[in-house]
Amino acid sequence: KRISKRGDEPLPLVKARLTNLVKKDSRFELARKAMIERIKRQSNFREFETNYQNFVGNLGDDFLTYRWKAPAPPSSEPLFAFGELAYTVGDFADYLARSTRKRLTLARKSTLEEAVRALYQDFVEECALKYEERQLEKKYPEFKALMREYEEGILLFEATKRAVWDKAAQDTAGLKAFFETVKGKYQWKERAVVSEYRLKDSAKRLHLQLREYAKTHSPEEVLAHFNTDSTQVLFHRRRTFERGRNELLDKIPEWEPGALSISDVNKRDKSIFFYKIEEVLPPQPKTLEEARGYVIADYQDVLEAAWVEELRQEYPVEVNRAVFESLIRAGQ
Repeated sequence: KRISKRGDEPLPLVKARLTNLVKKDSRFELARKAMIERIKRQSNFREFETNYQNFVGNLGDDFLTYRWKAPAPPSSEPLFAFGELAYTVGDFADYLARSTRKRLTLARKSTLEEAVRALYQDFVEECALKYEERQLEKKYPEFKALMREYEEGILLFEATKRAVWDKAAQDTAGLKAFFETVKGKYQWKERAVVSEYRLKDSAKRLHLQLREYAKTHSPEEVLAHFNTDSTQVLFHRRRTFERGRNELLDKIPEWEPGALSISDVNKRDKSIFFYKIEEVLPPQPKTLEEARGYVIADYQDVLEAAWVEELRQEYPVEVNRAVFESLIRAGQ
């Protein structure tokens, strides 16, 4: 019989584990080595063995300990090169200084020369991959276009943030002045100020009695009547709802003080609740604070339009109509 079943896990949860498994696979290492050899061939990789040997010859016994530090000042002698990009002995020494853990690990099983050679190969491979990253835009026009789109998108985002979004949120005086010109746009519909009564499931036998009593009594009187110092079965809070925002209230034919909604059951705790309308507020304009989110959004639109027009004036756009028309004809 089947004891358990493991479903498909979301990619973000398993990505690190799968990546680690791939890297441990021998085929991954073979592919990586092949790619590095290809990079070397295509970039006319060159090594300066004499400079390497001179560097190794000057290393002391402390190289395979945590006490070793890179020589100062760093040497500018070339060690190897990919195309026109050369890496110096100083670059390698800096890499070795940052690779203390690797040096200590190699110290257990390698001679000094073997350890340096292994670290040198790691450094060459690391530099090969970095070199290839720099060549991607030259080799692949599509990638270059994608990176340009990405960079321009970031620049546009930052420019818009400074010129529009941040200004709309921080320019208090400008926001108030803008609100005064359009405040008639932001209106409350009819609203009801209500008392929400919520009765514990354990006291649901009091439900009908509660509804009847609440019709003619204030919230303070209702709470005092049904709760005791030792037992709290009824809870109350005052809320305000706009017409169309609450299903129970919208079922009341006429909104008027004293009207009760039908009762409903809270699915989470099984409590019974209903609303009593205490006051009806007619439609009226919203204050700036009440409509702040909408006002800021509209103010941003105004600022962006003004900013774009300013850019048009500063950097006029000229369209080559002949070329433009030819593109239209080509697409037909």
